[in-house]
Amino acid sequence: MKVSWYNDYLKELGLATDSTSYLEEAGDTHASGEKPFTLAQLPDYGRDGNALAFIIGNSKAMWPRFLSWLRDHPDVKDPVDAYTAETIDRAIANFIAGIPASNATANTFWANDMSPERLVDMNRAAKACALCYFSDEMFLSIHPTFGSWVAFRAVVVLDMSASHLMGPPSFLPPLLSEEETVMAKAAFNEALRASSEVEMSVDGMPLHLAHKWAAMRDCVSLGSEHKYSKLQSEYHYTKNAALLKQALEEEAGMYAQLASLFSPGAREKTDCSHVSFLRADLEYCQVLRTLTTALKPTKIVEYGVLHGASLQIFAENTDSTSEICGFDLFEKFQGPGGGSRHDVVVGKFANESRVRIEVRDFYDAPRELEDESVDILHIDIGNTGDVFEYAVTHLVQKLSSREVMVL
Repeated sequence: MKVSWYNDYLKELGLATDSTSYLEEAGDTHASGEKPFTLAQLPDYGRDGNALAFIIGNSKAMWPRFLSWLRDHPDVKDPVDAYTAETIDRAIANFIAGIPASNATANTFWANDMSPERLVDMNRAAKACALCYFSDEMFLSIHPTFGSWVAFRAVVVLDMSASHLMGPPSFLPPLLSEEETVMAKAAFNEALRASSEVEMSVDGMPLHLAHKWAAMRDCVSLGSEHKYSKLQSEYHYTKNAALLKQALEEEAGMYAQLASLFSPGAREKTDCSHVSFLRADLEYCQVLRTLTTALKPTKIVEYGVLHGASLQIFAENTDSTSEICGFDLFEKFQGPGGGSRHDVVVGKFANESRVRIEVRDFYDAPRELEDESVDILHIDIGNTGDVFEYAVTHLVQKLSSREVMVL
């Protein structure tokens, strides 16, 4: 977005920390501990509001990646903030590095920074760039895809022109029905009432309040399939470290179960050589991440790369000795929506020499694979029954003794 979209909106509202009615009604002061102050404008590097900015947030998809990171950083204070800072800083650095002859600087405003000179109203920034619908009455942001299950982490301003962007977009219309609005307002008022009875803190709230605030989000049907898990939701509100320990223990148990199923001696003890997962039971990306971590594969082959999301999971959860191969028709794909661009996907893995991505047909690519050489075979394309039949009848022999085929 252009920083002027946010700055002009602030000017229009005359927004200050004491202008939010829900704080006044609850008898609360601003989290910074400061007296009421007008929110600062975002910097524009002398570009008259024409500097480029990103607003960055997360959906439930952050949680399993965060837990994987947390296993290697168990003693970090404020781990979600530390993880998001590390991830966002790396992403912005990669973005700047990918622009030829660019030495742009970045100024990151974190959602957890309450100081007067750094505080950004993340919800209204998301509204200003039409990322989310925002209800002033309930202080609730709703995304067109993820519904109410989003959280904002930062606004990053770059010393870079945003002249390619036109004027500010129109605000999104309400993304909840009249009936949902009535229910959400009732849930909001109840959460506000209960919050007024305890001493609130930016370091987390009691569990019973967490459930009341989550109940307001539950009133929005849009994006309900992206609802946070119970542990993610409770930690989001309470910041209780015991919940992180529980989440890690649950993942460890799942890893152990998978490792036992696919261990070298497992086939001698059971007639079940294939395990299937329902997406209703586990997030698909979590299945891939868990399988990869448990099996420690030396070779992974994927048919149907699209934009490279699952390849990214494989790359992040294997060591430098693993070989990862992706095959797709890319621009040659003639189906609905067309294919992704081969050069763009290859560019995403420019720093991963062990990841090989080729334009190959599903029926042709297997010929180069040696028998019993593949540990994970992932088929992730718009499949027909013929594709599944071909995979089962022609590709099983390509799998190693501890293989798994994910269809």
